Amino acid sequence: MMDECATSKKLNFCLKNTHIKIIESLLMTYRRLKCEIPSEFVQEFLPPLTNDCPDEYDSIEGNFEKIARHLNFLEDVVADFYVKFKRKDHTDKFLLIDEFYVAIFWRSEDEIVLLRDYLKSVNLNKSFQIAKYLSYDKTIITMTEIANRYFDLDYVTNEILSNVFQDGDFYKKVHEKLFEEQKSLMIKSVKVTQPQKMNVLSHTKRVPRVPCNSREEYIFKAAPIPESLHTEYKRIEENLNEARKKNREKAERLSLESQQISVLRDSSLEKEGASEAIETTPTIHTTPENSTTIKSKPAPKFQEPVVPVKKTTTCILREAALIVKKEEKEIERLNRLLQGAADFTVFESFYDEMKCKDEKEKILDIEKKHLKGQITYEEAIRAKKNLTKVNKMKRIEFEREKEKIEAQLKEYKEKEMESIKQQVERVQQIQQAVEEKKQVLVEEKQKNAKELNEKTRALMIQLIKQQQDELNKKMDMIKEIRLLQSLRIIPKKEFDATETMNMGLFCEMSYLELTERLAMLREEMKEQLEQRQLRIKQEKVRQQEMLREMEALIDVTHQERKLSKKQAKSLPRQQKCIEEDKELMDLRLKLEAARKQRLEKE
Repeated sequence: MMDECATSKKLNFCLKNTHIKIIESLLMTYRRLKCEIPSEFVQEFLPPLTNDCPDEYDSIEGNFEKIARHLNFLEDVVADFYVKFKRKDHTDKFLLIDEFYVAIFWRSEDEIVLLRDYLKSVNLNKSFQIAKYLSYDKTIITMTEIANRYFDLDYVTNEILSNVFQDGDFYKKVHEKLFEEQKSLMIKSVKVTQPQKMNVLSHTKRVPRVPCNSREEYIFKAAPIPESLHTEYKRIEENLNEARKKNREKAERLSLESQQISVLRDSSLEKEGASEAIETTPTIHTTPENSTTIKSKPAPKFQEPVVPVKKTTTCILREAALIVKKEEKEIERLNRLLQGAADFTVFESFYDEMKCKDEKEKILDIEKKHLKGQITYEEAIRAKKNLTKVNKMKRIEFEREKEKIEAQLKEYKEKEMESIKQQVERVQQIQQAVEEKKQVLVEEKQKNAKELNEKTRALMIQLIKQQQDELNKKMDMIKEIRLLQSLRIIPKKEFDATETMNMGLFCEMSYLELTERLAMLREEMKEQLEQRQLRIKQEKVRQQEMLREMEALIDVTHQERKLSKKQAKSLPRQQKCIEEDKELMDLRLKLEAARKQRLEKE
């Protein structure tokens, strides 16, 4: 390995932009596939990329193998470069590896111009940053630490550090020349000459200096309100106005519907017994023994609680207001009848009869639909049974075909497994040989790394001591400066004997005048409190009397309602019966026949 590197000290860097692109793509695939032998990888992947330039195959192959040998070292250097320049975009990683390889291993004082031209041809901005990074003193230490992880000490000193330490100002010179190139490419903007006024008569007024002990006046300047807030506020107001309009329209529509419903409800409340007369009685049909009868359940009745409910003042007032409104409506209706207005009782009775007829027709339609649904259910059961038989036959045929295909698959799998086992055994043998070689190399590298770490520690200790001495000297100088700044004359405030305390109006009124004024205020407060207490008592008495009257009125109305309900219940009610039709009888007969057919087949 050492002999090869010694022979390749002067590298063939006749790389073009096309070569760099080819090497970049090769490095990406090489790192993605995790290959360990670069020569085999090049023989497999390089020929299709060099169809356009077959003469340059050897130069690309040689450069790629040298880069692959130092790939781990170059990747760590590029990572440190990203950290130093605070770059988050790592898409140009492999291009930077190529440039760093050229910059580190292509070293000679006579070839500064060639290196500059080469880096400029690739990318001027990136090459400028690389030269700046390599010109730092700390980068040499980091590069030696990274190189010792992967290579021997002799190789690091002879091949890497010898190039770096050959001329200390080499990378600085490259950096300066690239900076000049970059500066020459920049377009210089010429300033436009502006005419200036004559300063003959424009005398500037000099502002007097501020005295040393007085404070400067603070002028408050409010920041302007941004326009974005105004636009946001307008947008919110527009949305709110639209929502209010929609709510308003919805409320008006609902109020109209409620008014229409309330008109019909008021007409029905006049005859409370009419709503109770319309009740559904359980229907009884002559059905066969197997059919099931459906009975209607009565509506649950409300049971009044045994314990009396304690009523509040608001509840009493609300019930009283409703009763008064109903009484006023009844009085208005009677007055209209006396004056000769029409009576709607006949119309309401006719409306109830029509409603009963409609309900009967609806019930008949529902029962017909129910019977039709049962018939279709029976037909569906028969169709389902026929379909299951067909599916069973198809399933048997499918299982036979499945068994044949499975037997063929087993034979194919056995053949494939034998070929795979042979390939796996070959790969395992290759891996064992590679691991043994790796262990030998790692042990040698660890020994060399320990020796180099000891040397670097000694150098670092010396540098730290020098820096500490410099810091101590600086601290002493800072302390002396602070002491000189602190030694200033401390101002003292003298006592002024002419100043007096501000007593204000403390001595204008006498003690007797103050006591008289307090007594007058206390008497006025007592009179006001007594008047308020009398008013509160009178209002309480008036409210209690009003509540008693309201409770008596509510009790009377409840008793009248109970009597009216009892009278309505005592009257004979019209029993509803569904008339039998020919269609119903035919549907029932069809259903019985379908059920018998299904039971016989089962």
